[in-house]
Amino acid sequence: MTEEKNKPIVKTKSLQDVLNSFAQTTESRLKEQEEILALKEELIKAEPEPEQTHFSFFPVELMRTSIFFPFRHDELNREHRKISKITIKHSWGELEIEGVKLAIYQEDILLKLLTEKDEAIQTKSKKHDGFKITYKLSNIAKTKKADSRSGANQNQKQRILDALKDFQLINFLIKRKKDISSIGSIVHSWVYHKDTDLLDVYFNPEFWTLFGEGMLACINITKRQQLQGDCAKALSRFIQAHKKPTELHLITIMKALNYNTNQPDSMLARILERGINELIKIGELDKKSNITKNYIVFLEYPETQKQVPKQKKSFRT
Repeated sequence: MTEEKNKPIVKTKSLQDVLNSFAQTTESRLKEQEEILALKEELIKAEPEPEQTHFSFFPVELMRTSIFFPFRHDELNREHRKISKITIKHSWGELEIEGVKLAIYQEDILLKLLTEKDEAIQTKSKKHDGFKITYKLSNIAKTKKADSRSGANQNQKQRILDALKDFQLINFLIKRKKDISSIGSIVHSWVYHKDTDLLDVYFNPEFWTLFGEGMLACINITKRQQLQGDCAKALSRFIQAHKKPTELHLITIMKALNYNTNQPDSMLARILERGINELIKIGELDKKSNITKNYIVFLEYPETQKQVPKQKKSFRT
């Protein structure tokens, strides 16, 4: 199975442009890139274990499972989110992740950094060609809710800088029988110039070559911007990355969305139902989508219009 066959489709042109630029500059600049690309090809070719059909980082679309987690406001303290190690086993070996758990709002920040090309200048230099991007922080920090007279919120600026710190703290290690490969973090480093409000971000080329496209390609940016809740954003990503699943148990899907499942099923069902309702409103799911009293989740899509059996009553509160 070739890499091209398994290459995920990027639905947002601006995101595709950035990913293409990263790939091209990486391949031309780094001597060790041949080894990274060879590793990527080997991982893609590896046959998944049966239990990896839905919930694997590899293969086929790299990083199909999200590294971003839903958090309540009181859980956002970095100490609370610290992880010693997460190990994901595969047919080819293990993927180890260390650092901090990233929040879903930080995924929004990462997507904005990658897609706001009008607000960024791609820096050309021998040392950082293609991977240093300079932004006007106040432009990136603006939100739809921001008052146009006051500009970017200072708190939002700080959230972006805090997210960049966390992007440096998460690290990836690929362990196989014959070797161990340290991939590093999402971002190598960054510099914020207060006097000019310019933000220089240095992305890690090894990370983006192996993980970047598969991690972000499944996200429809336009639809994502219409969503408010963490569950809706995580569910939308899950649906796109896993080829629109139709029937899953509540616990299975909530684990895939990175929710803590050590809480009552009824509470998890209410959280998921709010996410489902948001996706129904933007047309990503059909209104027939529901959760039964036995906590089986039926996801229906506008293009399929499948009928849910009448005897299966929806979980509604």
